[in-house]
Amino acid sequence: SGDKSVCSDFKWISQAGSSNFNITHSADRRFGLTSAIFVNGSNSSIIENSCWNTYIGISVAYSKGAVIQGNDCISNYNIGIKLRYSDWNTIQNNNCSYNEIGIELFDAHENSLINNSCYFNIPNLYDGIGIELDTSSENNISLNVCANNQFAGLVIDRSKNNSVSENNCHENGYGIYLDSSEFSNYSIVNNEICGNNWTGLRIRSSSGIEIRENIFDGNLYGVFLTNSDENDINNNTFTNHSIGCFLENGADSNLIADNSITFNEKGIMIEGSKFNEIRSNTIRRNTVAGLVFEAGDNNSLSSNMIMDNQIGIILQRHSKNNNGYLNFFIENGQGVNASDNDEYSFALSSNFWGDDSGPYHPEKNREGLGDTITDFVLFEPWLDGDGHSIARSDQDSSEEDTMLIPIFITGILSVSLLGIALHREDLRFLLLSLLTLPLYSRMERNDILDQSTRNYVYTEVVTRPGVNYSAMKSKLGLGTSSLVYHLEVLEREGYIRSKKEMGRKLFFPKGVVPTVTQEDKPSDSFVAPLPPSPVQEQILEYLKDNGPKSRTELKDALSLKQQTVSYSIRSLEKKGLVKTGGRGRNDLCEIIEK
Repeated sequence: SGDKSVCSDFKWISQAGSSNFNITHSADRRFGLTSAIFVNGSNSSIIENSCWNTYIGISVAYSKGAVIQGNDCISNYNIGIKLRYSDWNTIQNNNCSYNEIGIELFDAHENSLINNSCYFNIPNLYDGIGIELDTSSENNISLNVCANNQFAGLVIDRSKNNSVSENNCHENGYGIYLDSSEFSNYSIVNNEICGNNWTGLRIRSSSGIEIRENIFDGNLYGVFLTNSDENDINNNTFTNHSIGCFLENGADSNLIADNSITFNEKGIMIEGSKFNEIRSNTIRRNTVAGLVFEAGDNNSLSSNMIMDNQIGIILQRHSKNNNGYLNFFIENGQGVNASDNDEYSFALSSNFWGDDSGPYHPEKNREGLGDTITDFVLFEPWLDGDGHSIARSDQDSSEEDTMLIPIFITGILSVSLLGIALHREDLRFLLLSLLTLPLYSRMERNDILDQSTRNYVYTEVVTRPGVNYSAMKSKLGLGTSSLVYHLEVLEREGYIRSKKEMGRKLFFPKGVVPTVTQEDKPSDSFVAPLPPSPVQEQILEYLKDNGPKSRTELKDALSLKQQTVSYSIRSLEKKGLVKTGGRGRNDLCEIIEK
């Protein structure tokens, strides 16, 4: 220690402390396992050394409590700093560049890697990597810069419970690469992962990872999961990718929630993956599609803002049993295209399509002024801007046409039974269900919600627990036998349940305990209004901060289309949150103070 000394043609071995050494090795570094500094002991300090042109710059094995700080480990043939079987060490403020691997941990646990620079690590025997963890757990990796590494900025393999936060991983092959880390309980939080040649965050055969509040920008893919399940991707920003978030081949049961997914070619792609939940994301201005499903089954979408995309959703290549509800489709070039998925329909009832009149379909809803949809989309009922459920007056009668009541059943009904039934809703329902009972045996379990009329009967029960038969008949405009038939099928298959009360039959979704009384039953016109959409929240916030504004001023300030602003203002007026008036044209909008 002391003034810098120059050591060449040998390795420096330290058991206690090393500082202020320049250590080089001029022999053929490819064939000797020469380390500039080797530590095999506890509580060592390795500070402000320069380790150049050796095989490994600093090697620490079977050690605890070491402080490795401020070292330059540059242009070594293999690794800048290596920890093996070493715990509770601190690696901080080192420059580990132009090696093959900048920093490597093998079977090393509870170490801290903070504020290191790992640039331009390139392949010799192995891939060029900034920081690599192998079979290592509970390490803290934060505030490091891993850039311009040929394979990846950060690689984590066969490891668990590591925290990766506030790192800058840019212009590598992969930003961060995770492999074979099942049930790993990682947190990957608040990193900037930008401009990588292949993928920002690549995850293979891993699960239990929280991916939160990261910025993904300008990679080929933002996040790419393969054979990885039960991961949580939330509150991230995805911009300028070929695909923002890509789930492929067995990436099942993941949650994608509350992300901003904008200005990509494809926002989210689900391929060969199932049981994923896509919830409360802003999916906007993607140039090919907001979401693409390709051979993806049993996935669900809820409460997403799907806006200004070339196509909102593409469903293709045998994707089945996908469903979506309470989503907002607004001003997409096309709302949903399922024309290449003609074997299975996409269940998309109870969504808002940009206009109270619903989506436009050239045959099924010609009056719709909302986003356009293709065949194989089950869109009824849809929601208006206030959350009311709406359906066309004409209905799909594909099953009803076959509902011929057998003569031998009608012949056994007495006049007295009919008379009683006319005055008791529960008995009337029982009577009608007996008439339709023979039809039930023809149904397959997988077909229960594929029929559009039954799908929106089910939606009515889900959105209005405790609704009665008469109220549904009036609201949905269905024929008596049709409604009874669909309710009977739904109840027998366990989708809904019913309860008799005061001569009425009330219906509830499966799992809801029927406790509705006569006083608190939903009225025929009751539907809970939806909360303000993200665009409406944006308008409210702007009016709160800037005072009353015209529609034109709102459009310019928030970079919205005039149609979007006008619709949002009308909806906010109905909710009692804003009022308009002034300037002689009823053009000034302001918040209603409460």
